[in-house]
Amino acid sequence: SWHDGREPLLHGEAVAIGMCVSAEVALLMGLCTQQVVDAHYEYVRATGLPAFVPDSVGVEDVLYKMSFDKHHVKKPTMGLCKDIGYLAKNGDSFAWEVDEETISQALVVNMSRRDAVKSATAAAGSAEAEAAASAMALGVGCVSEPPAEEVKAAVDKAVSAARMQPLECHVMSYAWGKEGVESLVGRLAQQTDGFELNDKKPYAELWMGTHPNGPSSVRRNGELVPLDEYLSESASANGSKELSAKDRAMGLPFLFKILSVRKALSIQAHPDKSLAAQLHADNPDCYKDDNHKPEMAMAVTPFEALCSFQSLDKIAQNLTACPELAELVGEGAVGVVSAAVSAAAALVSHGKEVLGVDRDAPAVETTRADIVAPALRTLFTALMTAEHAAVATQLDKLTVRLTNGKPTSGDNAATAACSATDKLALRLFQQYEHDVGVFCAYLLNYVTLQPGEALFLAANEPHAYIYGDCVECMATSDNVIRAGLTPKFKDVDVLCDSLTYHDGEPHFVTPKQIADGVYRYMPPVPEFLVDRVRVANGFATTLPAAPEPSIVAVLSGSGVVEETATTTTATTTESGDAEGAPPQHDVNSGHIFVLAPHTELRVNSDSELQLYRATARYELEAAR
Repeated sequence: SWHDGREPLLHGEAVAIGMCVSAEVALLMGLCTQQVVDAHYEYVRATGLPAFVPDSVGVEDVLYKMSFDKHHVKKPTMGLCKDIGYLAKNGDSFAWEVDEETISQALVVNMSRRDAVKSATAAAGSAEAEAAASAMALGVGCVSEPPAEEVKAAVDKAVSAARMQPLECHVMSYAWGKEGVESLVGRLAQQTDGFELNDKKPYAELWMGTHPNGPSSVRRNGELVPLDEYLSESASANGSKELSAKDRAMGLPFLFKILSVRKALSIQAHPDKSLAAQLHADNPDCYKDDNHKPEMAMAVTPFEALCSFQSLDKIAQNLTACPELAELVGEGAVGVVSAAVSAAAALVSHGKEVLGVDRDAPAVETTRADIVAPALRTLFTALMTAEHAAVATQLDKLTVRLTNGKPTSGDNAATAACSATDKLALRLFQQYEHDVGVFCAYLLNYVTLQPGEALFLAANEPHAYIYGDCVECMATSDNVIRAGLTPKFKDVDVLCDSLTYHDGEPHFVTPKQIADGVYRYMPPVPEFLVDRVRVANGFATTLPAAPEPSIVAVLSGSGVVEETATTTTATTTESGDAEGAPPQHDVNSGHIFVLAPHTELRVNSDSELQLYRATARYELEAAR
């Protein structure tokens, strides 16, 4: 009842509305399915009782009334359904504490159903639709005819509105980034409100996630809500896992990025969890968090990188081919490498030399690592701790030898005969003159990923991105241990002490096709996986639902994305032939969304559409 002239509800009417709203709460908390919620509305409607909060009552009115309920202590406590006639059990009881934010969202969905029914039927204009709307919105019985299709589509859209929310994301302007329109990051960021592209400014990284150094925000009701706050308060955005307060406070387990690289990033590695905790405790100004940072880079354009140590025998050959490097590290380090190569070559397994071969065989790998790792540690430490004057002298000698004393800018006859490694060293010298990191071109693998190819970098593996655009995903961390090719803080001793000193081929990630045009990259870490979706003009495909929150980034093209809370087998068909289409979102290059768990996306392309989805790792069958 109310004391301001509003007509009171009968007890049975209030209970009927409350049952529908509590079903919405149960759905938001992951306790029941959408089908169970829809059944509540159908059964209540069939009895002739009202299913919607009256127009005259607002969200704050309901929350105020609930504060006087005997079950309201610090938070409202409710019994919530898992199916028709069955309550969801919470430990040893059936009582669930519910945040006011969740109740507010459930009320808004209920009111949105009410308003959408009215709007859709008014627009449809048919007598049947108008009668159905009156029945559903005003509580009059309507058991003979279901709502018109126009009403159903509007209701479905209102119910699913919160499942896919647009994000505003941070752009990082580091010196190594591509500038202006040349930067993919800059072009994508033009979709952000208030962003103005500056042709002279570098746009290096676009961050999508909850890391405090660059947190994303959800645009909701015209306001920006921090993504970690949205995930913490909104039950519909949380996944199937039971999360502790600490887990929820941390937000997403992954950080999703777009990178546009114009000049080389630092020679670096990322700490494992144990080292990250130590570094954060000892030096929180440089190491901002206590998490590890395994990461994966997926090339959007041809993407160059240095990663992991070359095989030891190849490094030995480079020491001979590059006398400046050999002179810098000294005869002692060169001798250690030479001896290790000989010792490793003597290892034979099943009649086969195992110099960089059969690394998956544990017994051979362990024995070989005992020989190779100490030699690589000795060589790398000798290089990275060399006196700066000696480094500058040897780099000058190197560039003179490679160019016959001619300028190093651009290709010329002097550099035409140089190896790819020599040419890379010259490029790095142009960008970071007299930096010891230039010599890392002779120690680390130099790779060029083609679009769609991916590289995984585990903790404590040395690497440096060189040039190109990529999508990157990592555990939520910003910890970087640097030692070269950078004006930033260098922690040389920590880097030299922490590396694994594995040698050989980099860890490439081969995607698995899970649907037409949908390719899944699954690195060996629990924090993330990434799906790449490419859909040709006029076609469509389905991106399966994930059990945890996702971030979706549209890199190119345009189209329409349809969302639904159910999952089906993904197929590709000519688009535009669906009837009774689910809620839709027009998407274009630069659009970024947070996607609720258990939400399948039907991706329809108007022009060749490419998007990426990051989420916590799961097995596909587990989500069905």
